[in-house]
Amino acid sequence: MYLYQGTGKLTFSDTDQHYPSAPGRFQSHQFLTTRSFPSGRHHWDVEGSESGYWGVGVSYPSIERRGDHSYIGNNNKSWCLYRRYNNNYIVRHDSNNIDLPHVSSCNRIQISLDYEAGRLSFYELSDPIRPLHTFTATFTEPLHAAFWVRGEGTWVRIIS
Repeated sequence: MYLYQGTGKLTFSDTDQHYPSAPGRFQSHQFLTTRSFPSGRHHWDVEGSESGYWGVGVSYPSIERRGDHSYIGNNNKSWCLYRRYNNNYIVRHDSNNIDLPHVSSCNRIQISLDYEAGRLSFYELSDPIRPLHTFTATFTEPLHAAFWVRGEGTWVRIIS
């Protein structure tokens, strides 16, 4: 049900893609990048469609690939910021949601990771840049950028 384009863009489609089942493939509409962050400070910017339901964050590679706990943020192995259909935002980790104050048309997000300090922060890329939420954790595995999309034509892409 989803298509990952080599341009760094994950797009949802109702058309079945007929990909063969594979142990590393998620049953849901999400994707982990192959690049890992085992230490250090990193940041990347993402952009998502102005409609639909999408999420961006990080995950350990050992995240479950099947079942309700495989969704990014629905377990203790991933952290996510979700943009919901009604244009509101939540952050989620270990199935705990935190509603964020209303952010109008916030479809460009910066994700900042300080692995050793145990900080994962989300920022609205606006002028000026606005902090949205910071998670603190003791990271125990390399992290991978994670994306989730739902709704026809919904997409997320890395922009830097």
